[in-house]
Amino acid sequence: MTVNDFAGQLKRLDSALIFCHARPDGDTLSCAFGLYFAFKRLGKRVDIVCADPFPKVFEPCFPFCPSNKVDLSYDNFIAVDCPTLELLGSLSTQFTKKRSTFLIDHHLSNRRYAKNCLVDVRPACALIVYDVIKAMGVKIDAEIAQALLYGICTDTGNFAHDDCDSNTFSTVSEILSHGASISLAYDRMFRSQTKERAKLYAETISKMRFYLDNKVAIIAVRQSDLEKFGLTPDVTDGFVDYTMTVLGVEVGISMLEFRKEVFRISFRSKNVDCNQIAQTFGGGGHKKASGAVIAGIYEDVIDKLIYTCGNYL
Repeated sequence: MTVNDFAGQLKRLDSALIFCHARPDGDTLSCAFGLYFAFKRLGKRVDIVCADPFPKVFEPCFPFCPSNKVDLSYDNFIAVDCPTLELLGSLSTQFTKKRSTFLIDHHLSNRRYAKNCLVDVRPACALIVYDVIKAMGVKIDAEIAQALLYGICTDTGNFAHDDCDSNTFSTVSEILSHGASISLAYDRMFRSQTKERAKLYAETISKMRFYLDNKVAIIAVRQSDLEKFGLTPDVTDGFVDYTMTVLGVEVGISMLEFRKEVFRISFRSKNVDCNQIAQTFGGGGHKKASGAVIAGIYEDVIDKLIYTCGNYL
């Protein structure tokens, strides 16, 4: 389906409920709020839902935290930046209750689980949503532009990922012309951490471990670490990126124990296909940034990760 065809269908909707993926990141939130503002400009009934609260880092960026309650009175459901139905978390079964479903996504691993799908492998899903909003005939104002910029900044690693091409920067240039600010996005997302998070970060990095001739770096945040500083799991977003600053490291891994002996795994890489590694554990994502969930005893999970990474190095 083309952007124009997809946008035409959205514009004809009377009401829509927008679904973010569970454990929301900047891109899914940006897509959701960008579309939310666009529908509001068109006088449509619209709201946003998510299985989990968004990380505190995004509180300065968006006007409200989406509810986790699905209102079935909305005529249409739209999922954004979510490659599989399962990643909607506890809301996945609710999404399938509606006949009219839409999906906008940018992941290579997308399974096209909605009735109407717009999937394009690009550095950030917010780039696609920007094109959709333009094609809907909505005037891009500063509020929409800033909302979309947050997602582009986060999913491109602040434009450091090598899939950022001339088209990416051309779109960003347009978005900036509508009143968005990169410096504002950076300040709100990356220069607003609490003292407690800074201490947790420092302690986590100090315990980084190296494997496979220093090609794999692993950091871990246990439940006891979070309790020590009185923090919640969402504050660890971005920790894994530090592993990629170490010379010689090809794969960086963050282990977050969000339930007893259940770990959210974040993968980053320089050249290795993280998506393939994550899929081994039932996860997925991008070539250089992916995720999965693994249950097990801490050291056993590490052994599994090291063995699997070794097959790709």
